[in-house]
Amino acid sequence: AALRTSADVLSGKNIENVNYESVRGLYGIKESTITLGAKNEISLDVAVCHQMRNVREFLAQVEEGKKNYHFIEIMTCPGGCIGGGGLPQSRDADILSKRINRVYSMDERMVKRKSHDNAGVQLLYSELLGKPLSHVSHDLLHTHYFARPRPPPITLKTPASASLDLGEDSSNSICVIFGTQSGTAAQAAKEIKVELQQFIGRSKMCPEPTVNLVAADALPPNSLLKAATGSLASIFVVSTFGEGEFPDMAKKLWSFLQDCDEGALGEESFRYAVFGLGSSMYAAGDQFNRAARRLDAKLEEMGAERMIDVGLGDDQSTELYRGELDRWMDSLLPKLFEGKGSPKGASLLDPPEPLFRLSVAPGKHRSDFLPLPQNYHFVKLESTKSVVSPGYARPAALFTFDLSNTGLGYEVGDHLALLPRNPDAVVERVLSLYAPEINGDCLLSVETIDHLGDCPFPAALTARELLTQYLDLCGRPSRSFLKQLFLFANTREARDKLRFLFERDNPNASQDDFDLYTDSHSVADVLCEFGEDCLPPFEYLLSMIPVICPRLYSIASSPLYRENKLDLLVVLNEWKDSKKKNRVGLATQFLFGAHPGSKVAVQIRTGILQPPADPSDPILMFGLGTGVAPFRGFLQHRHALLKSGAKLGPAALYVGFRHEDHDFYLKEDYEAWKKDGVLSAVHPAFSHDNILQRGGKLYFISDMIEEKPQDIADALQLKTPAKKDVIRKPRVHVYYCGPAKGIPETIQNAMFAAISREEGGGIGEDDAKEFMERLVRLEDRFHTECF
Repeated sequence: AALRTSADVLSGKNIENVNYESVRGLYGIKESTITLGAKNEISLDVAVCHQMRNVREFLAQVEEGKKNYHFIEIMTCPGGCIGGGGLPQSRDADILSKRINRVYSMDERMVKRKSHDNAGVQLLYSELLGKPLSHVSHDLLHTHYFARPRPPPITLKTPASASLDLGEDSSNSICVIFGTQSGTAAQAAKEIKVELQQFIGRSKMCPEPTVNLVAADALPPNSLLKAATGSLASIFVVSTFGEGEFPDMAKKLWSFLQDCDEGALGEESFRYAVFGLGSSMYAAGDQFNRAARRLDAKLEEMGAERMIDVGLGDDQSTELYRGELDRWMDSLLPKLFEGKGSPKGASLLDPPEPLFRLSVAPGKHRSDFLPLPQNYHFVKLESTKSVVSPGYARPAALFTFDLSNTGLGYEVGDHLALLPRNPDAVVERVLSLYAPEINGDCLLSVETIDHLGDCPFPAALTARELLTQYLDLCGRPSRSFLKQLFLFANTREARDKLRFLFERDNPNASQDDFDLYTDSHSVADVLCEFGEDCLPPFEYLLSMIPVICPRLYSIASSPLYRENKLDLLVVLNEWKDSKKKNRVGLATQFLFGAHPGSKVAVQIRTGILQPPADPSDPILMFGLGTGVAPFRGFLQHRHALLKSGAKLGPAALYVGFRHEDHDFYLKEDYEAWKKDGVLSAVHPAFSHDNILQRGGKLYFISDMIEEKPQDIADALQLKTPAKKDVIRKPRVHVYYCGPAKGIPETIQNAMFAAISREEGGGIGEDDAKEFMERLVRLEDRFHTECF
């Protein structure tokens, strides 16, 4: 239509069809040159790009000056304009042929084939735009799109033109590709690489396969897939985030793969294996390792060769993901290196090469100087306010951060990724092991050996800052860590003890022995215990010890309510280990020990729970403990909208705490919001109050729903005269934030039971079933954020 208008205005002639030719070397791109003007003096270069997955490489050609066009059209309909485009998607050749012929037939029979023949368009030009092709129309209609700024969880230290070089023989290289949200999957990928390198070295393979560690967003998805095709194997390590979603780092890759057709790899050799990281707490909703399972199935659909079944790492295991990873690697290695040698009888005495190189840097940092971790911002803690009764055994508090002059902004429902620091006492214990050769104030330079891997360390930092902000000294030691420590042992006693701990097939050891030891020992404890007998060189610590991962917290405030202020609601995480020793979580210990004015490294992450776009829509919220945090933000947001004149729909809040007198978080806020018309109703359930009167039974939100079905019916708008319409088309948005453990499903079951009863709306079981089906599955109005 645009070309026909241009031809008519500039040449006074019609264009029937445009003959496009495929662009060599670029998939899904077609181009054409159109001559216009009375004497064909105008040459117009046009291009059409099919599907978003091809845009990145196409635009790279334009930006580099290899291609130049006057007009570009991007075709983004799912399934294509013919196979989809608002129609039922189809891959049936006969159906697609009929659709294409129909489109051309309609085009040929149209009386008005140029957009400026349309009376409505003519009126638009006469009253607003003037002549066609004028600058007025360009200025009024041209639109700019900007991506919402979201810093990635990990940025690679790679040059702008980074590429994956697999050497002359790509068939003898292995790609370990990882997608992570908080850094855990990146750590798992590093451990896989180390294991592969050790196996290769012990097996005396010739030539030795190379192992490449690659972040999923280090290269354009098509380039990454092309480079990995034909390699010895590709190993994908991916975490599952939120409601079964891919982590930010892997979203572009997954979007690209989704657009790939069945059998897209054709005859190309693509051997793969997928290892996932997730939590079995989400098993009830089929969210456990959902991202890894979907990736595994998609690669198989494309024609790739699966070496072994997908590995399902579980952070609820005593060994977190590592227990499953060890077993998965035991199955993978024989398949991966079939016919390339055997490690039997090989030595276990050679440490693997470190992943990072350390050197002494010139200069000196001031004692109060903190280098900023990559992709983080420093914010200052402004205040801490307890939300529990004095002396209560489970401290909880509101932490307020000042965002002024940081460049940071957030939206209601977002997350704050907070990077904690190790306690000073722990850091000094480890530093003392390396004294006097390593001084805490010694300035070090860090380089990564693998240029496509990630390097989470600043270019220069002190040894003390390295141990304080980056290495997870307070984390639980893994078998991999103990195994690598074993390689540096210089006494028989140390080797025997470490072998007893890390070997799974040791007849004298058991899983319980390992669990008991690692439950009562941190990484720092192990280093100190074995410091005299097997202390690794300082630079090896960067490879052996995982980096500290950020902790994600739901933001408990709204930027509309208080500008440049951000609140967190946090409970101190305390427990006793297997030796009855008090333990405290690293992040909460850091927060509760911080003083006003302290600098904290943070990122803003897009949240899972977002309030409805229309504030007049009804909302129903369920918050357990600190799970009320995002709903404090919701209600502050509603308060600000109300002050600006917006019309608010009803809002009901169910909250669950232990004791009304001790940990009824934000009680005064609820009353104030009800008084102001921001909150319609609040329903608190106190699990541990009156426990003796209930025969020792705890009391939960689900019990309250079944006891008072009329309240949940009101919240769901099922007690209105138009309840039949509500059943068919629910308007309410439901949100849950709290532990997983099947609790959302328990609440859904309680809701179904309540609204089926006469006093709960009286809609009957059939209508209740239909309503819940629409609410939870068909219209996806039940949103969960679990921890």
